[in-house]
Amino acid sequence: MVFALLLTVGLGAFLLEQPGAESRTLLGAVVGLSLWLVRPVFTGELALRSASKADAATLQAAAVPPAGQALLYVYRSGYLSAMVDFHVEVDGHSVCTLKSPRFTRLALTPGEHVLRCGPRGTAGRGNRSEDSVVQVAAGEVVVLAVRAIATGWNSAKTVLVRDADPAAAMLRLASMKGVPAAEIPHPA
Repeated sequence: MVFALLLTVGLGAFLLEQPGAESRTLLGAVVGLSLWLVRPVFTGELALRSASKADAATLQAAAVPPAGQALLYVYRSGYLSAMVDFHVEVDGHSVCTLKSPRFTRLALTPGEHVLRCGPRGTAGRGNRSEDSVVQVAAGEVVVLAVRAIATGWNSAKTVLVRDADPAAAMLRLASMKGVPAAEIPHPA
């Protein structure tokens, strides 16, 4: 980030000394490129990039739900729609943004929860993310895989698929980076 900023200042100073409108046009392009390079600092993407890879032992140890709650892991893998960020919502609350391959983990109260995962904004046009209802029990570990299914030339449908074997899923998650999830308000 610092390198991009120094490069912008150096090139900007050089281009300002050059005569002609072409140098000012190039200056605009250099400044725009530099702002694009430092945007992760201002948009919060830096936190996503600094997500750390988990190891299997750490994941197994962390797979113990808090007392009276369940653990939910949501992960993305695969190549279809891999360049698009997927937003994860639980019970109408935005909890995180997942790139591929990434996972997130959150504690849920026992009962029924409504999950939605899919792209937003312009990437979401033509794409559908359907609500998935997940029933969780206290002490349970649930692992959901986000799957994008092509439905046409420029559209996809997003579904959440429950892993039948959470222990095996933990081994897959060990090769991915974890993304912190926002807290979900629990009903009193």
